[in-house]
Parts: sequence; structure tokens; C-alpha cells
Amino acid sequence: NPVVWGAIPGYAIESELLAVLVNVFSFMIIALVLAAAIGRKIQSSSALLSAIFEHSVEGIVITDGRGRITLFSPAAERIFGYKPEEILGQNSSLLMPSTIASKHDGLLARYDAATVSEIMGNNREVTGVRKDGVEIPIEIGVADISMGRETLFSATIRD
Repeated sequence: NPVVWGAIPGYAIESELLAVLVNVFSFMIIALVLAAAIGRKIQSSSALLSAIFEHSVEGIVITDGRGRITLFSPAAERIFGYKPEEILGQNSSLLMPSTIASKHDGLLARYDAATVSEIMGNNREVTGVRKDGVEIPIEIGVADISMGRETLFSATIRD
């Protein structure tokens, strides 16, 4: 006969079932502890990335696959003179001279990650355009970032 546990009349638990329940609850507790630890790690990583973005001496501009600016760092503000609320959602071609800007959207439309152009991953000296229309020499490095089905572009800019 199996050992029966239980102090409440009519609610007895066999020892084998009790062992299974103890194991299940143990795994649940371990899973909760691990989930909390992972959550803290993700929060810590997120805070680190945010601090790097906010305090980078080089400008960082992130765009979606259509060239619309999604992130604009404080250093990019200093270089180009735009506040985030003025530039977020705008096409990054605003930061380029008209000769380059007119070709920019076409290049994005034809972009193919399998045949990454010579622009990706290399620093180049080009001309940027400040909010006030003044052209400035900048060094820019562009990288493509695959986020599932979406491609983002990250530009680091030094004036």
C-alpha cells in the first residue's frame, strides 16, 4: 500500500503523487528565479546600450529600411543641429547635400544584403548638411542591421 499524506479528511495524497508535485513546484520556482535573473540581465544590458548611445562622442543615427530616422543621438544633435523631435521620422537625406540626397532613396530601394555595397562597414569622408543648410565635412560609417524581416541602418558620424 502506498503511503498516504494529508491532514484534511477526504483529501489524501499518495506519496508518489506528492513527489511529482514537489518536483513540479521545484521546477516552477527555479524557472521563476531564472526568469527574474534574465530580466535583470536584460534591464542591465538595455541600460548599458542606452548609456553608450546617450554619451557617445560620435553621432549615431539609426534609420529604417526606407531611410526614415528612428534614433538620433545627442552627438548627432550637436553635429547637425536638429532636436530629436524635429528629425525623427524624417528621411535621412535631410542630412546630405542635394547631389547625394537625390540618389539616396533609389540606393535604399535597390539595397540587397546579399550584395552589400562598398558603403557598408567602411568609414568614408563625405559632406553632411546641418539644419541651417551649412555643408560640413564628416566621416561616416554605415552598417546594416538585420532585425528579422526588417533591415535597419546604423550610421556613426564624426565631424
